[in-house]
Amino acid sequence: EVIVSITDYLPWRSGGSARSLGMAGAYTAVADDLGSIEYNPAGLANVKHFQATLLGVMSRNSELGAGNFGKKQEWEATPTFAAAAFKIWRITAGVSIRQPYFPGVYQSFSGIQGNVKAPDGYPMQYDRFSDRLDVKSLKTYALTGAIDLGRISLGANLNVIDGKVTRSVRGRVSSREGAGTNSQFNSEDTATFNGYTGDAGAIVKLGVVRLGASAKNVVGSVKVKHDYLWKDDFA
Repeated sequence: EVIVSITDYLPWRSGGSARSLGMAGAYTAVADDLGSIEYNPAGLANVKHFQATLLGVMSRNSELGAGNFGKKQEWEATPTFAAAAFKIWRITAGVSIRQPYFPGVYQSFSGIQGNVKAPDGYPMQYDRFSDRLDVKSLKTYALTGAIDLGRISLGANLNVIDGKVTRSVRGRVSSREGAGTNSQFNSEDTATFNGYTGDAGAIVKLGVVRLGASAKNVVGSVKVKHDYLWKDDFA
């Protein structure tokens, strides 16, 4: 059985900014741009006047098609993060929209595999395999506020989550010789999300040393509807 992990999306990270990506996410204490919305909302207090940003990913994905199970490839441009913030006196307000990105997995094996099981436990055979998450409709909208109190900055996010995630896992045997009849399968696992969460953070400046702390999803309520569909040569 193929399961979508709900906790991966409450909410997920898109990268936030080129600087935070370049620091491999070590951004909780030094956050000072719009990437703060993801890593520590208190860092938004360090924004000067007005800032706007757009972050995206360009990729070429391969997967098995749902119909004839042939390999298909396509280029995709995914805008993962867009945000803007402005500062008045010591208070900063920001808005953002996030969309996740997950690269598809396509594998070709020299021999026939059989480690994926149908819902009834029957092992499926394949030598071509793809695993793809479709997250185009899943969005997180965030409203962020932060205040600069001198050595201490405080901030909070309100995240509204809406959309769905569909995971498609497909396999086929290129040559049926010795493969039997269970040589094609298609799993569609969909989770639909609707709700909100809240984050909080703080940054303390001690000369050249900065300490940061953030708490994700400290409040919230998210409704999830889960649908699972399996098709194979027997169905």
